[in-house]
Amino acid sequence: KRLNVARTLVFILFIYLVVCLGLYVYNEPVRHYEISGITNISDAYVLRKAELVDYPPFVSLNLKEIEKKLREDPFIEDVKVSYNWNFQIDIKIEESIPVFFVRSENKVCLSDGTLVDNNGTYAGIPTLLNDTPELVRTSLASNLKKVDPGILYMISEIEYTPKYSEAGKPIDD
Repeated sequence: KRLNVARTLVFILFIYLVVCLGLYVYNEPVRHYEISGITNISDAYVLRKAELVDYPPFVSLNLKEIEKKLREDPFIEDVKVSYNWNFQIDIKIEESIPVFFVRSENKVCLSDGTLVDNNGTYAGIPTLLNDTPELVRTSLASNLKKVDPGILYMISEIEYTPKYSEAGKPIDD
């Protein structure tokens, strides 16, 4: 049999193009990050926490690892990271918002009940005046998240004082 030179050249050219396309896609960096769902934290904060500041190659990203890094942050309740067309990464975040200041511990309580250090940047949130059990504080925080922010910022102080019956048992435990 004779070697068909034209078919062989077309086959080699096809393999060359596939390899070049593969190398291009493998080395192409992320072009854009689309971050949605945040109001209290910045895009730069999210990119630093996910270690995505230097636009790494698109194919080498491990989305589950990025989600894991972001979930470790107390200000982020839930996150979903996905690929998009044109070398873009979509990051959808549900954030924990600061709902009140715990005066006895000098900490800020987030909407999921987590306490974080007070760095003085949360002006205008209500102050919890007295000690409360952790279960009550967590329940209060999760319910205050549902309140409109305009109404929430009109509250200045919150005091937890359960009512007791004549027998000495708490009524609203």
